[in-house]
Amino acid sequence: MCNLEFQLISHSFFDDWQWKGDTYVTCLYLWLLNGAEEKTRCVRNVELKRGQLLTSVDKICVKTRLSYKSVKNSLKKLIESGEISEEVKPNKYRIITIINYDEYVEDQEKIIRTNHE
Repeated sequence: MCNLEFQLISHSFFDDWQWKGDTYVTCLYLWLLNGAEEKTRCVRNVELKRGQLLTSVDKICVKTRLSYKSVKNSLKKLIESGEISEEVKPNKYRIITIINYDEYVEDQEKIIRTNHE
């Protein structure tokens, strides 16, 4: 159903998360977390900050194998609950910002340092 590759995500992520029982929202949110930029960079002449990604609903559907309706409904839920925000450029792209990105995704540099100490 859902095609994902994962980064390291905080262990306490699902403990009290309101969407943990909604498969579609969970799948989409984990895909967004995994795809978000780890540091500021330019993509297609658009500056993306840490915790943002440049995408479209069609691309999300292809990458996650979720239906168009499921993606739209899940995005709406995540926006309304304050998990993400989005800036839509009609007929172009969406910039999705994951609110509190750093709370969910472990800083890989810290993990590497800890593992080498």
